[in-house]
Amino acid sequence: MGKTNKKKLFQAASYLEMGHIEQQQNRLPAALVFFRKAEKIYRAQQNRKGVVQAMNGIGNVFADQRQFHQALEVYQTALGITKEEGIHHGTGVITGNMASIYHQMRRVEISKSYYLEAIAIHRENDVRRSEAVALSSLAQLYAQELDDYQQALEYLHEALKISKEVQLDQLTGRLLVQMGIACRTLGKPKDAIEYLEQAENFYESLDSQCWDSLQMQIELAKEQEKHGAVQEAIVFLNRLLEQTRINEVVYFEIQGLYALATIQLKHEQQSNVVETVNRAIHLAEESNIQHPEVLQGSFALLLAKAGAVDDAFMLIKNQRTNDINEPFERIEWLCNVIEIQMIGNKKEASKVLLEQVQEICHSFRPDSKSLKLRVREIEELLGNVD
Repeated sequence: MGKTNKKKLFQAASYLEMGHIEQQQNRLPAALVFFRKAEKIYRAQQNRKGVVQAMNGIGNVFADQRQFHQALEVYQTALGITKEEGIHHGTGVITGNMASIYHQMRRVEISKSYYLEAIAIHRENDVRRSEAVALSSLAQLYAQELDDYQQALEYLHEALKISKEVQLDQLTGRLLVQMGIACRTLGKPKDAIEYLEQAENFYESLDSQCWDSLQMQIELAKEQEKHGAVQEAIVFLNRLLEQTRINEVVYFEIQGLYALATIQLKHEQQSNVVETVNRAIHLAEESNIQHPEVLQGSFALLLAKAGAVDDAFMLIKNQRTNDINEPFERIEWLCNVIEIQMIGNKKEASKVLLEQVQEICHSFRPDSKSLKLRVREIEELLGNVD
């Protein structure tokens, strides 16, 4: 290989690294520029493995921007290259990424088939880390979309065994958190607390703070509240929120605020709910959160339930359903709006929106159990009106 080629490939690799850094900092347009520059060089140098790496980065940015169809197009092209070139690990990674996209789109059966295919590829090629990650993601699909926490727990046990064997510290902690959530949902509170405490101890043993430890702390607060330690849970969440503010971890600060507002609502602290929700909305606006429609709908519903119905309507009034691209997000948004309208005694308007939900469901045909349950809940709510 000549000096020019080596220099070009080094430059492409540098662009790839810069793309990853920008993506981690949530500077997605800049990340996309670097990944495209890397792809251009790799194509010129006929380095197909490099092309796949760059395209994977581009697809990941589209996924982060919730441009799911664009992400799938890029992944599909990259997948064709990995299969032509026999890049087995790349095939597994891209397949797993496609599974994740379909998961986010609530296309459950397609997502499941891609996850299983990715697991099989990683297992055949002895890529243990990727196998454990894919098992963890499949477990989340079973828990979130199929409400099958027992099957989720079985996949989590498989993933945990691998994660410990190959010393994947952050994944191990994340799996312990997920197992705690699964056990809580299955009505096994002692097991739930044990797994979450294991996760807490595990993260304390690590030198650096990571996002998964923040998720663990949110789940621990939920467990405290569930077992009657309401004030302790609120204090715990406020400490977490201070930590996320200092470290500028916006996503988990918003998650923490949602958990806090939910606990406050449950225990009739309505004025505190309004204050907490307003903090979250202000933070989301300041941080330019990508596609905040469903987020706004969820927080608006908390406001309505806390008695601030006018504030809830103000929050959602400028959002048009047609501006929301993904059908599952439209369904979630409309269900929240319907419930807000019902609280505000706007029954006829709610019936009109329910018709829209049913039309979307008819064409979209969701196979997500959680989404179907949400629609049924709204149908029952309206069915009981008269």
